[in-house]
Amino acid sequence: MKTLQLIGIIFFSLLIYNCSSDDDNMPQNDIIPTQSIKLTGVITGTLETLFNYDENDRLTSYTYSGVPSNIIYDSEGKIIQFSNYTYNYDSLDRVSGVTQTNSALFTNIATNYTYNNNNLVLTSYTHYTYSSSGTTNYIERQYEYNTDNKITTVTETASENSYSTKVKLFYNTQGNVSQIINEASYDNGLTYTITETQTFSYDNKKNPGILTLNKLGIDNPQSIFNLAELYDQSPENYVFFRTCIYNNNNITQVAIQGDSYSSLKEYDYVYNEFDYPISAEVTHSNGDVTSKNWIYEITETP
Repeated sequence: MKTLQLIGIIFFSLLIYNCSSDDDNMPQNDIIPTQSIKLTGVITGTLETLFNYDENDRLTSYTYSGVPSNIIYDSEGKIIQFSNYTYNYDSLDRVSGVTQTNSALFTNIATNYTYNNNNLVLTSYTHYTYSSSGTTNYIERQYEYNTDNKITTVTETASENSYSTKVKLFYNTQGNVSQIINEASYDNGLTYTITETQTFSYDNKKNPGILTLNKLGIDNPQSIFNLAELYDQSPENYVFFRTCIYNNNNITQVAIQGDSYSSLKEYDYVYNEFDYPISAEVTHSNGDVTSKNWIYEITETP
């Protein structure tokens, strides 16, 4: 019996020693650093847009075509100034109104929003005044949505026009805008006629527009914040306070068909290891070829 106990003790000791030796030879579990990526520049032909961030990777300013624009947040992280726009909020932290700095052509530029039960913009009312004549005009917009809370229709009436416009948006299964149909009415909205159809195709890679929009603390890809050279579509007619749509993927083709014209634009991308585009060759229907490049900064934190 003592012999068996001794053998057992020796075996157990050898087992512990071997396991300890194996552990010594095993590679240590090094801490794997996490990588973060942010867009720092977009170059379209000779036009350059640069983006700047704070120590928390929050977008704080950008320079578009040599003109710098600041982004200012309040203590709660809401944007209160974006370039030459100032934002006001209601008690539910929704943007209730926006004012734009006067320009050489216009003064008194502002808009107000109302919301539906899903906190989506239901209507907007914009006014602006011509500096030369002092005439004030207005734009009224009404928005409709699908069950995914994406804009499906924008109806727009402007005091300067004798007609109203309607823009209809359709989406693919990835949530990207697949088609936009522009319509016009000359009988106070009783009937509408199609004036233009735009059709879009996409890749299955990541859109740097979404990446940069998130750096503003915004997760709604249909935003009133205009990141130059990054948004894909805007479903309003007049330029004042337009909605900017940032799709999940990158546009590979745009086909436009009007009453007496058509055009085609095709994009051929090169991507980085994060599946974001770093360059694109853009072929236009007239045979011209242009380029677009994206610049990123990648950081590692342990």
